[in-house]
Amino acid sequence: MNFPENIFKFITAEEAAYRTREIEISDNNFFQMSDHIRVSMSMKYGKFIDSTNDLKYKQAKRNIVLPILRLRYRLEDIDVKDILIYVDEPEKTHLSFIVKKYWEDVFLLENDFDGFLDRMHRDPIDLGGGLVKDDFLPEVIPLQRIAFCDQTNILGGPIGLIYNFSPDELRVKAKEGWGDAKNGATISLENLIILAKKEKNPSSQHKSNSNPTTGKNVEVYVIRGEMPRTYLDDEENFDDKEKLINQLQIVAIYTNVDNNKEYQTLYRKKETKQVYKFYNPDEIFGRGIGLGGIEEIFDAQMWTDFAQIARHDMLESASKTIPWTDDPNLANRNKIRDMDNLELVTVEKGAQIGLVPTVSPNIQLFVQAVQDWENYARELGGATEPLLGKQPPAGTPFRLQERVVFEGKGLHEYRRGRYAKFIEEVIRDWVILRIEKEILKGRKFLSTLTVDEMQFLTERVATNRAATVQIEAILNGEIPENFDILKQRERDKLIQQGNQQVFEILENELKDVRLKVKISIGGKQKDLSMITDKLVNIVRQYLASPQMMQDPFALKLIQRIMEASGLPMEDFPIAPSIPLQETAAPSATRPLREIVPKREREAINA
Repeated sequence: MNFPENIFKFITAEEAAYRTREIEISDNNFFQMSDHIRVSMSMKYGKFIDSTNDLKYKQAKRNIVLPILRLRYRLEDIDVKDILIYVDEPEKTHLSFIVKKYWEDVFLLENDFDGFLDRMHRDPIDLGGGLVKDDFLPEVIPLQRIAFCDQTNILGGPIGLIYNFSPDELRVKAKEGWGDAKNGATISLENLIILAKKEKNPSSQHKSNSNPTTGKNVEVYVIRGEMPRTYLDDEENFDDKEKLINQLQIVAIYTNVDNNKEYQTLYRKKETKQVYKFYNPDEIFGRGIGLGGIEEIFDAQMWTDFAQIARHDMLESASKTIPWTDDPNLANRNKIRDMDNLELVTVEKGAQIGLVPTVSPNIQLFVQAVQDWENYARELGGATEPLLGKQPPAGTPFRLQERVVFEGKGLHEYRRGRYAKFIEEVIRDWVILRIEKEILKGRKFLSTLTVDEMQFLTERVATNRAATVQIEAILNGEIPENFDILKQRERDKLIQQGNQQVFEILENELKDVRLKVKISIGGKQKDLSMITDKLVNIVRQYLASPQMMQDPFALKLIQRIMEASGLPMEDFPIAPSIPLQETAAPSATRPLREIVPKREREAINA
């Protein structure tokens, strides 16, 4: 592309092009990103694309988009409890436990990572794409902030974002070098604040009118990407003026006394790495953003509006009472509008009086049309009635309803799985690096353990402490105490402390330890409710007839049932059969935990 002579003209040209230029996806199929975002947001919040203050059109709007989006937000979200950070070195896997507790009890709470996940998945669901920036905690960039970009590939060329900063927010940026002449700034932050006005542009789509505000605001462009070398230096004696360099340009805009726009540079430097990632869940060839949840029900919403407006017009017509008469003098003698109820009127002999029929017999067709389009939108969005929590028809079997709900989640679980892969990439490339730096500094924190975690901890810590006491006794020339007694003593000490334990990561203890991330999508690999039902049936049969565990044929049948049910056999170790006389007493029955693995026991308890 041909670049303008300076960054200011580049911003002006690219912003104007972004608001007006269409790209051709295929024959007679054009796309304009800024307009697409504007239309989508209008539909999401129940506004007509061409806004009006006409009361009847405000009443005629029926928003079928927002309920479907809210359902998708809930079903396609990733919970922090599904994210596992672990040590990827066989000889140091024991460190995974303390890394896991640091992730859960320190990092997540101090950095509001759950809030990041909630913010991140909204734009991909709404608009078909999500932009995230590298930071200590990744920053979610709303697509409405884009002032310009490559509409065919969001990160394929220079991308400009637009912000409105208050004076205090702008002063904080001084820590990052904004407004410093050493970083190429042409104006200080304080001087820029003086020039700022008490107004704010409504969106990234630059308009001539601005919204008044109670305090000053500064409009700032942040541009990243490969741009000419001359944008970094005011000198013009370069032999390679056309050389493109990856760079960061931060430019402020204000209106001068002559009501003209003025640009000032706040920061400009080379950049050596990509700081953005873009998530495109449902790609469309030739477009930078994919198919969004709002776009896929555009037609359903527009035809619903058409039917709703027609229905409203019919209701408005039906609400009018229009009398008629062939008595020419009646209207002059009696002002019907001013008459009281049951007031008597006289009609000339032979004349008639009646009401003009204003009720349309076709109104039911439009009522049905609204419902049909709403059902169609739900089908596209995967928002079936059971998922929306609507009561099933009378007589519907519980198991059938449960199965319908499970199958209805299939589309959302597929989308959730793709979203999980992107989050894994973000954590792997950005977040884990921060965690590694933090834990190398050393950290002491309090953690609340589950029953299983407490058993894991007491077993290993008690074993280690008992072995240490024995070794010290031997080195001191003493006879060591019995190992089992020492271990039990240490275990009792830990249990007395309760399930709240203090952990301490020593400085550089985890140096050169490689961390990895894995996200487990609950319900994606298996139907927990169905597995729980199968397990309950097996356990019920076992409790009713514990002697069947002595019968090799019965054990083989149980194994076949588990295999046919999709239950992993490695999680169900079957102990050798016990003598018949021992099974008579209830106390001889095998504990439930011996035949049901931990994660399925949790599903039963839930």
